[in-house]
Amino acid sequence: MNSRQQVLSLIVAIATATGATLFADDTNTAPASTIDQRIDALEQEIQTLKRQRELDQERAQQKVDQAAQKAKDTPIVTAGPDGFALKSADGNFVLRLRGYAQADGRFYLADQSHNGVDTFLLRRSGPFWRHGVSGF
Repeated sequence: MNSRQQVLSLIVAIATATGATLFADDTNTAPASTIDQRIDALEQEIQTLKRQRELDQERAQQKVDQAAQKAKDTPIVTAGPDGFALKSADGNFVLRLRGYAQADGRFYLADQSHNGVDTFLLRRSGPFWRHGVSGF
């Protein structure tokens, strides 16, 4: 049961307690001090629940702030048509990784007598990177 439901149930309990005295018989009435004590106890419980709700909201806000701080500190990794890139959270350092490859393949699909040998080879390949430092 969340705190909103608890507060609503307490309000209903208070309304029931005060409404019961309006429609009660004179033979079955409780002393006013008992009803006042119950009302005071319920009001105190409402105050406690309100404070608990405030604390829950503060904790939720702290989690949001921590997530925002973590996002600021987390490096950025991207992949796209320009290759892979690693970037620092503040954007001052960047490392871009790219590469190229030239391949050659020869496949004889209709060769039932296996006269030709299927081959695949990598003629040229090479990784390269670019880095940058900014803000200095």
